[in-house]
Amino acid sequence: MTSYNPTYYKYLFLFAAVFNWLITVSWAVAYPQIFSLLGIAPVTEPLFLHLFLALAFIFGIGYYRVGNALKQGSDVILLGVIGKIAVFVVILWYWLASKTAVMMLVVGTGDLIFALLFIEYLNRFSKLKNNQSELHQ
Repeated sequence: MTSYNPTYYKYLFLFAAVFNWLITVSWAVAYPQIFSLLGIAPVTEPLFLHLFLALAFIFGIGYYRVGNALKQGSDVILLGVIGKIAVFVVILWYWLASKTAVMMLVVGTGDLIFALLFIEYLNRFSKLKNNQSELHQ
């Protein structure tokens, strides 16, 4: 993309919200089956899993809000970048240590892709902020 396209970014963040919500709700409801498919050891006490899923769901609310008010979301987006990169790095670390299957790495790559797209938005928005006449949103 060579220019700022608010419609594209709106749907990027709305899609990120739906992605987070679908992942968190499906994992909260069916984590034993999903863990089995991804080659993850069963969890005997899911407290920390559910805490992580709750936070990821809340981030989805943040992405939804950003999608509806692009100019006000830089802090939420920056936290999203940090969080999504952290998720990918942890999954990559576990995969490199042979403690999770490659399918989990594939799932984590979705977070990395979102992080890169969020960084692209932050860079573009930062440049356009200096030239308010180009900012249509």
